[in-house]
Amino acid sequence: MTSARTSHWQESLTLTQNLRLVGRRTAGLATLRRGIDRLLSWCEENEIDPSTITRPQMKTYRHDLVESGLKPRSVGMLLWSAKVYLDHLVKTGIRKDHPGLNLSVTTRGTTLPRNLLKESDLEKVLDRLSRFDQAVNFRRVQEVYRAHVVAEVLYASGIRIAEAAGLFPEDLDLERQSLKVREGKGGRERTAFLSTYACGVLRVYLKLRPLILHQGFGHRERLFGMSENNLSSFLSRELKTATRHHLLSPVSAHGLRHMVGWHLLRSGANLRSIQNILGHSQIKSTEIYTHVDKESLRAVLDSFHPRGKERENAVENRHDDL
Repeated sequence: MTSARTSHWQESLTLTQNLRLVGRRTAGLATLRRGIDRLLSWCEENEIDPSTITRPQMKTYRHDLVESGLKPRSVGMLLWSAKVYLDHLVKTGIRKDHPGLNLSVTTRGTTLPRNLLKESDLEKVLDRLSRFDQAVNFRRVQEVYRAHVVAEVLYASGIRIAEAAGLFPEDLDLERQSLKVREGKGGRERTAFLSTYACGVLRVYLKLRPLILHQGFGHRERLFGMSENNLSSFLSRELKTATRHHLLSPVSAHGLRHMVGWHLLRSGANLRSIQNILGHSQIKSTEIYTHVDKESLRAVLDSFHPRGKERENAVENRHDDL
């Protein structure tokens, strides 16, 4: 835990202790603490100091909460916790302004995160995680291996980190290359699909799982043995390490889901197919991936325009004699 994280954890402890003294209910304080810890974990994953977090960054935090599959009520409670904590920082003189004021709960984000990796760069990151046997010690071998398995499942299926955390071994049907999402967003049960490679990774993992999920795991009955918050923090940390190795922008665990939609669209998949793969209830949620970059637009123009790149040589040949 970094010194900055430790300092802010101590501030959150001071805040809840003060609120307990003035008669706040224990259940409400527990909710507040969980919400503050969620904010601090997100800040640490994205290398942001809560004492300097900006309003645009708070909007990104809200966006990630919404896209993680949480219900609006849950998002509202987490934003409320963040606002209470930031208000505490203002009152104690740690901050001069409050970046979370009047930040409402929106039904869905409208823009993609800026640090999505292109296919070739993500391939480097996933390949780095697959080299878990090169870690410095046995503990790190196990950690990187678990990150490798979770990352391959997320990128193959497009499921949310909350949905991955809620999986049980019996939810897998590797013969049909599918898995059952018991409680997707909105409480809907659905089937997600896996690539052949991801199924192979899971077959090996299921054999090793009893050895990997030791007593230190609080949810050993689940496929990955971790709560949503812990799984998200763990995978984001390992992704950050892998991206740093290749000098790439850090990505979060939830960013893998966005990259599934973006990469599928870039490869020519239609929006309806992507909608079904990601489990979006409305096509509007999937249309976010049509916000392609200029390089993609240029590539489309060259590839599909009747007078595109294939006529480039004709231009050069006709001007040789000028």
